[in-house]
Amino acid sequence: QDRPRRRKPSRRPHGLPRQAIHCSEGHMEHVDEDLEVCDRSESKAETQARRENARVRQINIGKARPEYRRYIQEVQREKRATSQPQTPDPRTRASKRQFD
Repeated sequence: QDRPRRRKPSRRPHGLPRQAIHCSEGHMEHVDEDLEVCDRSESKAETQARRENARVRQINIGKARPEYRRYIQEVQREKRATSQPQTPDPRTRASKRQFD
């Protein structure tokens, strides 16, 4: 019992001011002195639109690759099995990990 006590790790990421809080969507929002949330967040519709645009961009990058071009030449759409990879729908509500 001669060991020194460990301090609890801070839940606040290093370097952030004490006024920073987590909002309901998981990103950080800064609070002014009156504890009113500063206008930094975007609406759910804006977030979803931004995600959809990023996903469409990722899909287009993948389809432009030479490996994909060779695949679509060798395996006709009508002959593809349901077990083969399919292009994901960018509008689905899925996490980044699930989408990738």
